[in-house]
Amino acid sequence: MNAAELNQASALQVYRRFSSLEDQWWDTLSTETLQKLEDMGLNPQNMKLSGEVLFVLLSLKPCLLISLCALSSDFIEKVVNKSGIMDLYFFEEDVDNQETPKKRAFQILHVERGQTPNFDLGGSYFLVNLRDQKASQHKQQLIQRLSISKTGSKPLMLSEKETSILLDYPTALPEDPESFDGTINEVAYAAEFHAKREIMTTYGARDNEMEKVRKHFHLYKETVEKVSDLNFSLKLCVLC
Repeated sequence: MNAAELNQASALQVYRRFSSLEDQWWDTLSTETLQKLEDMGLNPQNMKLSGEVLFVLLSLKPCLLISLCALSSDFIEKVVNKSGIMDLYFFEEDVDNQETPKKRAFQILHVERGQTPNFDLGGSYFLVNLRDQKASQHKQQLIQRLSISKTGSKPLMLSEKETSILLDYPTALPEDPESFDGTINEVAYAAEFHAKREIMTTYGARDNEMEKVRKHFHLYKETVEKVSDLNFSLKLCVLC
Protein backbone atom coordinates (compact mmCIF):
# COMPACT_ATOMS: atom_id res chain seq x y z
CA MET A 1 0.00 0.00 0.00
CA ASN A 2 1.30 3.45 -0.92
CA ALA A 3 1.29 6.33 1.55
CA ALA A 4 -2.24 7.58 2.15
CA GLU A 5 -3.93 10.20 4.29
CA LEU A 6 -5.74 8.63 7.21
CA ASN A 7 -9.48 8.93 6.74
CA GLN A 8 -12.41 6.56 7.03
CA ALA A 9 -11.83 4.97 3.62
CA SER A 10 -8.10 4.36 4.11
CA ALA A 11 -8.71 3.15 7.68
CA LEU A 12 -11.17 0.52 6.46
CA GLN A 13 -8.80 -0.53 3.69
CA VAL A 14 -5.99 -1.06 6.18
CA TYR A 15 -8.29 -2.85 8.65
CA ARG A 16 -9.47 -5.32 6.00
CA ARG A 17 -5.97 -5.95 4.72
CA PHE A 18 -4.69 -6.42 8.28
CA SER A 19 -7.52 -8.88 9.02
CA SER A 20 -6.75 -10.91 5.89
CA LEU A 21 -3.00 -10.97 6.56
CA GLU A 22 -3.61 -11.95 10.19
CA ASP A 23 -5.81 -14.89 9.18
CA GLN A 24 -3.12 -16.04 6.75
CA TRP A 25 -0.44 -15.69 9.44
CA TRP A 26 -2.34 -17.81 11.97
CA ASP A 27 -2.95 -20.46 9.27
CA THR A 28 0.80 -20.83 8.77
CA LEU A 29 1.48 -21.69 12.43
CA SER A 30 2.12 -25.34 13.14
CA THR A 31 -0.05 -27.46 15.38
CA GLU A 32 2.90 -27.70 17.76
CA THR A 33 3.18 -23.89 18.02
CA LEU A 34 -0.54 -23.51 18.66
CA GLN A 35 -0.36 -26.19 21.34
CA LYS A 36 2.50 -24.35 23.06
CA LEU A 37 0.33 -21.24 23.24
CA GLU A 38 -2.51 -23.25 24.75
CA ASP A 39 -0.11 -24.84 27.24
CA MET A 40 0.76 -21.30 28.38
CA GLY A 41 -2.92 -20.71 29.15
CA LEU A 42 -3.55 -18.69 25.97
CA ASN A 43 -6.49 -19.16 23.62
CA PRO A 44 -5.43 -18.56 19.99
CA GLN A 45 -9.07 -18.01 19.04
CA ASN A 46 -9.14 -14.89 21.25
CA MET A 47 -5.67 -13.58 20.32
CA LYS A 48 -6.46 -12.01 16.95
CA LEU A 49 -5.72 -8.29 16.86
CA SER A 50 -7.68 -7.03 13.84
CA GLY A 51 -10.49 -5.75 16.08
CA GLU A 52 -8.02 -3.84 18.26
CA VAL A 53 -6.44 -2.41 15.10
CA LEU A 54 -9.83 -1.18 13.92
CA PHE A 55 -10.37 0.58 17.26
CA VAL A 56 -6.94 2.23 16.99
CA LEU A 57 -7.69 3.32 13.41
CA LEU A 58 -10.96 4.87 14.60
CA SER A 59 -9.05 6.74 17.35
CA LEU A 60 -10.85 4.92 20.14
CA LYS A 61 -7.57 3.52 21.51
CA PRO A 62 -4.29 5.41 21.94
CA CYS A 63 -2.21 2.22 21.83
CA LEU A 64 -2.36 -1.44 20.87
CA LEU A 65 -0.26 -4.03 22.70
CA ILE A 66 1.19 -6.77 20.48
CA SER A 67 2.39 -9.53 22.80
CA LEU A 68 2.57 -12.90 21.07
CA CYS A 69 5.52 -14.35 22.98
CA ALA A 70 8.37 -15.34 20.63
CA LEU A 71 6.10 -14.76 17.62
CA SER A 72 5.74 -11.00 18.07
CA SER A 73 8.55 -9.89 15.73
CA ASP A 74 7.36 -12.24 12.98
CA PHE A 75 3.83 -10.84 13.35
CA ILE A 76 5.14 -7.28 13.03
CA GLU A 77 7.04 -8.16 9.86
CA LYS A 78 4.38 -10.22 8.09
CA VAL A 79 1.15 -8.59 9.24
CA VAL A 80 1.61 -5.10 10.68
CA ASN A 81 4.21 -3.81 8.22
CA LYS A 82 2.45 -5.33 5.19
CA SER A 83 -1.01 -4.08 6.18
CA GLY A 84 -0.20 -0.48 5.22
CA ILE A 85 -0.93 0.98 8.65
CA MET A 86 2.60 2.38 8.88
CA ASP A 87 2.08 4.22 5.58
CA LEU A 88 -0.84 6.28 6.87
CA TYR A 89 -0.30 9.95 7.62
CA PHE A 90 -2.31 12.95 8.80
CA PHE A 91 -2.14 16.75 8.71
CA GLU A 92 -2.10 18.60 12.02
CA GLU A 93 -3.64 22.08 12.08
CA ASP A 94 -1.71 24.80 13.84
CA VAL A 95 -3.18 27.63 15.89
CA ASP A 96 -3.84 29.67 12.73
CA ASN A 97 -5.75 26.76 11.15
CA GLN A 98 -2.98 26.30 8.61
CA GLU A 99 -2.07 22.75 7.61
CA THR A 100 1.40 21.65 8.64
CA PRO A 101 3.47 19.06 6.74
CA LYS A 102 2.05 15.56 6.89
CA LYS A 103 2.95 13.41 9.88
CA ARG A 104 3.04 9.66 10.32
CA ALA A 105 -0.16 8.49 12.01
CA PHE A 106 1.29 5.47 13.84
CA GLN A 107 4.53 4.40 15.45
CA ILE A 108 5.76 1.00 16.63
CA LEU A 109 7.70 0.85 19.90
CA HIS A 110 9.55 -2.27 21.01
CA VAL A 111 9.77 -3.04 24.73
CA GLU A 112 12.92 -5.07 25.27
CA ARG A 113 12.32 -5.43 29.00
CA GLY A 114 9.15 -4.54 30.85
CA GLN A 115 6.65 -5.67 33.45
CA THR A 116 3.20 -5.03 34.85
CA PRO A 117 2.09 -6.64 38.14
CA ASN A 118 0.43 -9.40 36.10
CA PHE A 119 2.39 -9.71 32.84
CA ASP A 120 5.89 -9.77 31.43
CA LEU A 121 6.08 -7.16 28.65
CA GLY A 122 9.56 -8.17 27.50
CA GLY A 123 9.69 -8.58 23.73
CA SER A 124 6.31 -6.91 23.25
CA TYR A 125 5.44 -4.08 20.87
CA PHE A 126 3.13 -1.10 21.20
CA LEU A 127 1.42 0.37 18.15
CA VAL A 128 0.95 4.02 19.11
CA ASN A 129 -1.67 6.35 17.64
CA LEU A 130 0.19 9.62 17.02
CA ARG A 131 -3.00 11.51 16.14
CA ASP A 132 -4.29 11.48 19.71
CA GLN A 133 -3.71 15.22 20.01
CA LYS A 134 -6.27 15.71 22.80
CA ALA A 135 -4.69 13.08 25.02
CA SER A 136 -4.44 13.93 28.70
CA GLN A 137 -1.07 14.96 30.06
CA HIS A 138 -0.89 11.70 32.01
CA LYS A 139 -1.48 9.65 28.85
CA GLN A 140 1.14 11.67 26.95
CA GLN A 141 3.63 11.03 29.74
CA LEU A 142 2.93 7.30 29.62
CA ILE A 143 3.50 7.20 25.85
CA GLN A 144 6.73 9.12 26.37
CA ARG A 145 7.83 6.43 28.80
CA LEU A 146 7.18 3.83 26.11
CA SER A 147 9.40 5.79 23.73
CA ILE A 148 12.21 6.01 26.28
CA SER A 149 11.97 2.29 27.10
CA LYS A 150 12.96 1.24 23.59
CA THR A 151 16.52 2.36 24.27
CA GLY A 152 16.80 -0.59 26.63
CA SER A 153 18.45 1.51 29.35
CA LYS A 154 16.18 0.14 32.05
CA PRO A 155 13.04 -2.03 32.21
CA LEU A 156 9.67 -0.44 31.59
CA MET A 157 7.50 -0.78 34.69
CA LEU A 158 3.79 -0.06 34.30
CA SER A 159 1.05 -0.33 36.89
CA GLU A 160 -2.17 -2.03 35.81
CA LYS A 161 -3.94 1.34 35.97
CA GLU A 162 -1.36 2.86 33.62
CA THR A 163 -1.68 -0.09 31.27
CA SER A 164 -5.47 0.31 31.16
CA ILE A 165 -5.06 4.01 30.26
CA LEU A 166 -2.69 3.19 27.40
CA LEU A 167 -4.97 0.48 26.03
CA ASP A 168 -8.23 2.35 26.77
CA TYR A 169 -9.74 -0.27 29.01
CA PRO A 170 -12.37 1.04 31.49
CA THR A 171 -11.07 -1.27 34.22
CA ALA A 172 -7.69 -2.45 35.46
CA LEU A 173 -6.43 -5.78 36.74
CA PRO A 174 -5.43 -6.02 40.45
CA GLU A 175 -2.15 -4.31 41.29
CA ASP A 176 -1.37 -7.12 43.76
CA PRO A 177 -2.61 -10.32 42.10
CA GLU A 178 -1.36 -12.58 44.89
CA SER A 179 -3.51 -10.92 47.54
CA PHE A 180 -6.61 -10.53 45.35
CA ASP A 181 -9.23 -13.13 46.20
CA GLY A 182 -12.16 -11.89 44.10
CA THR A 183 -13.40 -12.87 40.65
CA ILE A 184 -12.30 -11.28 37.39
CA ASN A 185 -14.73 -11.67 34.49
CA GLU A 186 -13.36 -11.78 30.95
CA VAL A 187 -15.33 -9.17 29.03
CA ALA A 188 -15.41 -9.28 25.22
CA TYR A 189 -16.71 -7.02 22.48
CA ALA A 190 -17.72 -9.31 19.65
CA ALA A 191 -18.50 -8.48 16.03
CA GLU A 192 -21.62 -10.27 14.86
CA PHE A 193 -21.55 -11.08 11.17
CA HIS A 194 -24.30 -12.93 9.35
CA ALA A 195 -22.80 -16.36 9.96
CA LYS A 196 -20.24 -15.97 12.72
CA ARG A 197 -19.08 -14.03 15.75
CA GLU A 198 -15.54 -12.70 16.06
CA ILE A 199 -13.89 -11.40 19.24
CA MET A 200 -12.69 -7.81 18.69
CA THR A 201 -11.24 -7.06 22.13
CA THR A 202 -11.17 -8.55 25.61
CA TYR A 203 -10.24 -7.34 29.09
CA GLY A 204 -10.91 -8.19 32.73
CA ALA A 205 -13.57 -6.65 34.98
CA ARG A 206 -14.94 -7.30 38.45
CA ASP A 207 -18.69 -7.72 39.03
CA ASN A 208 -18.95 -4.24 40.55
CA GLU A 209 -17.31 -2.66 37.49
CA MET A 210 -19.90 -3.71 34.93
CA GLU A 211 -21.51 -0.26 34.76
CA LYS A 212 -18.16 1.16 33.64
CA VAL A 213 -17.95 -1.66 31.12
CA ARG A 214 -21.39 -0.90 29.67
CA LYS A 215 -20.64 2.82 29.25
CA HIS A 216 -17.34 2.04 27.56
CA PHE A 217 -18.96 -0.56 25.29
CA HIS A 218 -21.70 1.84 24.17
CA LEU A 219 -19.08 4.40 23.08
CA TYR A 220 -17.36 1.76 20.95
CA LYS A 221 -20.65 0.44 19.60
CA GLU A 222 -21.87 3.93 18.62
CA THR A 223 -18.56 4.75 16.91
CA VAL A 224 -18.61 1.52 14.89
CA GLU A 225 -22.23 2.06 13.88
CA LYS A 226 -21.30 5.43 12.35
CA VAL A 227 -18.97 3.67 9.90
CA SER A 228 -21.42 2.77 7.16
CA ASP A 229 -19.17 0.30 5.32
CA LEU A 230 -18.67 -1.99 8.32
CA ASN A 231 -21.02 -4.93 7.91
CA PHE A 232 -21.29 -5.95 11.56
CA SER A 233 -22.60 -4.78 14.91
CA LEU A 234 -20.86 -5.05 18.28
CA LYS A 235 -22.19 -7.22 21.08
CA LEU A 236 -21.09 -7.16 24.72
CA CYS A 237 -20.24 -10.63 26.09
CA VAL A 238 -18.97 -11.98 29.38
CA LEU A 239 -16.87 -15.04 28.59
CA CYS A 240 -16.33 -16.20 32.18
